[in-house]
Amino acid sequence: MDAAEPDVHQTLEYRGDATIAGLLPLGLMLCFLASLVLALVDRPDGRLIAAVCIVVPAGIGLIAAALWRRRHPGQPMFVLSPRGVHYRLASDYVLVPWREIQGIDSVDVRSWNFSIGRSRTVTFCDVTVILVLREFYETHILLPFWRRSPAWRAMFIPKGEMIQFALHHEAVSVEARALRAAVEARWHAFRGRSTAGDGPERTSVPRVMARRRITDAAPPPPGIALGKPRPMSTWDAVKVIVPLIGIVIALSNVLGLWATAGQTKAREERRLWAEQERQREEEQRKFDDNVKRIEKERDEYFRRMEAERFPRPK
Repeated sequence: MDAAEPDVHQTLEYRGDATIAGLLPLGLMLCFLASLVLALVDRPDGRLIAAVCIVVPAGIGLIAAALWRRRHPGQPMFVLSPRGVHYRLASDYVLVPWREIQGIDSVDVRSWNFSIGRSRTVTFCDVTVILVLREFYETHILLPFWRRSPAWRAMFIPKGEMIQFALHHEAVSVEARALRAAVEARWHAFRGRSTAGDGPERTSVPRVMARRRITDAAPPPPGIALGKPRPMSTWDAVKVIVPLIGIVIALSNVLGLWATAGQTKAREERRLWAEQERQREEEQRKFDDNVKRIEKERDEYFRRMEAERFPRPK
């Protein structure tokens, strides 16, 4: 981005729409893998069925979110305006005026990603961070722990008496260098100014009142939207069409519309085994019936013999 003077007066909206819309192939791939497992495994056990019941709704949810976000843009994640950096936390926007920013840097941010049964560290490289004083952070930004998102520690990283406020370029689908250039250009242009409505000046106002004033700041002004979903390219179409074809093929196999030679052989063997098992059960049933019949005849014979030997008196 060009850092010329006319550009710094433009308001830039950074949205996560493109990132969410880009989850469409992932959602389709999850559904395809689940249907493929059902097609390949003839008799899935309980754990496999439970895994499929988790993966399929997750894939459908990603598909629905991606398609919805393509048609219905969301709110900007953060906005750069002449007033400062507007960042959306929970349902409100907080404003970090340019005069409150002590510096700008690029760092690698580590975050914990929890999965079933384990956790691992994910590293976001070359993330643009703005440095603010800890006092400003605790007064105007810090939320109660029950309102913080799971990614809170990846957004606000302590550094001595400063707090590094991370602006993740990957979340808004822009280049790291372009985002940092836009932030630096506006910081150098406006850090010495005090614009109307850019938040309270440093005074002796109690912290609770200051938090209320900064949190209830007006929404950021409209500007140029960045991070919007782009039209599908040929490669994007391939990433969508191929899993769709795979899902159709796998589900048709699960429904019995076609089968491979191996599946046909396995099903025939299973049918023969079931038939043999049914015959064994039938033979066992006949054997048990004969045993019962013989025992009944034996008991009847002994009763008759006892009656002949010991006749009842008349």
